[in-house]
Amino acid sequence: MYGRVLGFGFIGYDDPEFVVNNLHLRGGLTAASIAWAFRTGYAANWFPLTWLSYMVGWHHFTNVLLHALNTVLLFAVMRRMTGAFWKSAAVAALFAVHPLHVEPVAWIAERREVLSGLFWILSLGAYLRYVNKPSTAAYGLLAAAFACGLMSKPMIVTLPFALLLLDYWPLGRWGTVSARRLVMEKVPLLGMAIASSIVTLDVQQGGGATATLAEVPLHWRVENAVAAYASYVLQFLWPARLAVLYPYAADLPAWRWIGATAVLAAITAAVLWQRNRRPWLFVGWFWFGGILVPAIGLVQVGVQGRADRYMYVPLIGLAVIAVWGVGEVKIGYGEWGAGDREWWRPTGAALVCAAYAFVAWQTVGYWRDTVALFRHAVEVTDGNWAALNVLGRALLAENRVDEAMPYVTEALRLRPNLTEARINAGAAFSKKGDFAAAEAQYRAALAEDPANADAREGLGVVLTEQERYDEALPNLRTAASNKPEDADAHYNLGRLYGLTGQPDLAITEFRETVRLQPDDAAAHFNLGTADVARERIGEACEQFREALRLKPDYAAAQRAVEACAGQ
Repeated sequence: MYGRVLGFGFIGYDDPEFVVNNLHLRGGLTAASIAWAFRTGYAANWFPLTWLSYMVGWHHFTNVLLHALNTVLLFAVMRRMTGAFWKSAAVAALFAVHPLHVEPVAWIAERREVLSGLFWILSLGAYLRYVNKPSTAAYGLLAAAFACGLMSKPMIVTLPFALLLLDYWPLGRWGTVSARRLVMEKVPLLGMAIASSIVTLDVQQGGGATATLAEVPLHWRVENAVAAYASYVLQFLWPARLAVLYPYAADLPAWRWIGATAVLAAITAAVLWQRNRRPWLFVGWFWFGGILVPAIGLVQVGVQGRADRYMYVPLIGLAVIAVWGVGEVKIGYGEWGAGDREWWRPTGAALVCAAYAFVAWQTVGYWRDTVALFRHAVEVTDGNWAALNVLGRALLAENRVDEAMPYVTEALRLRPNLTEARINAGAAFSKKGDFAAAEAQYRAALAEDPANADAREGLGVVLTEQERYDEALPNLRTAASNKPEDADAHYNLGRLYGLTGQPDLAITEFRETVRLQPDDAAAHFNLGTADVARERIGEACEQFREALRLKPDYAAAQRAVEACAGQ
């Protein structure tokens, strides 16, 4: 099922920023890259172990391997805790094949989910060891696993709460161990969680990733959180219309969040009523609800209202409810209740897992490329301006301009003040040769966000195409200065220098482009052209040959290489 992803490439959403264009990962594991991983707040995140895992390479394979390992470990830990072999196996099977888990496994940028999931489950195993035989060494192992989880993704901060739930069931420590001890033994872990939360919030705020209360009021956040909880439950039961991106809905209908509140409140009341007779119901429900708290949007990060990937560990709670709940169902024969046909349970479990696996297999297929993934998101959601915007950009990157225009236009209609939509529209008009319309879009984007380097670069390129070099220069210089690791920004500035007869400056910019993007054939060719202008023929010929090697059908490079041979 997940083996399909091994032949997939990167997705043009987060993957470029996290991995593809991240220069710190290219050299692999070195002293410098390891130090960077621990001190950086790159991409508004602090998860050093996730960065280190990227440096190893084998990206899709690693994600699949981690998920498989998590499944096996979950079964082992569940079996040790509950003593229920087949029920533990069923929970692990649901964890393995549920379609909600496709996103964290198939998406390289979400490595943090499966990696933190590994340390979450290892923490459970370490806690069980500590409970069975308390010692400083056992607690140290638990703390180490938790620390590694925090350094993979901070969402694991809810682990101390989850351990208290496990103390209730299946460990049965509530009532046999004093409440004070149960709480005090979690205090060091809670301290680690608080410290991690402070660092994470500081990094996210510093990176501009968190929304203010003025941008997303508290009542919107609460309404969205309640609706999201209900959606997660429904998609666990019936995983249809899954999408890579569900944008935040500021105009959520009142009936939706009020209805969700009523349903969730009724379920919670029933769970509390049954907590003594059915402790697994209590633990499973609050495991699901409690672990999701950091990702439910009360602190809003990004544009999503919810995300499938957030269910990676919380789903275990709903799986426990489903499996143990089915275990209580009796199907009698003869006189009502006189017996129980046990065969239907494994048969039913196998059929459910097979159905989920089939849906997951289909869902994995959408991750083959950016266009397929976001086209699917547009098809299964309504008014998804964020997915429309990404889909338009992906099609433009493939020069499918006519195909992109409807998505670009619709995104702009839904969010007329969205800077990224204006930039996409500018790029579309530029590719169609309508530079006046493109300029208008880029200027509108800058009116919304004067510091936006992408809009500044786009405007500079359009002005260059119109031979308005004096106007283009400050825009391209600003873009390259604000995006020092963006190869395109340096390439466009170098091209302008070349057009205005400044070969030395062009060489500087093209060299930077080649350093940042060694596989860019056009950058090598233009660097060679600038070298020719400075009569550095040997260096120029090396660049022409490299351009032709990277792109064998590059006609201009072929002619330049032939000219070099005639020298």
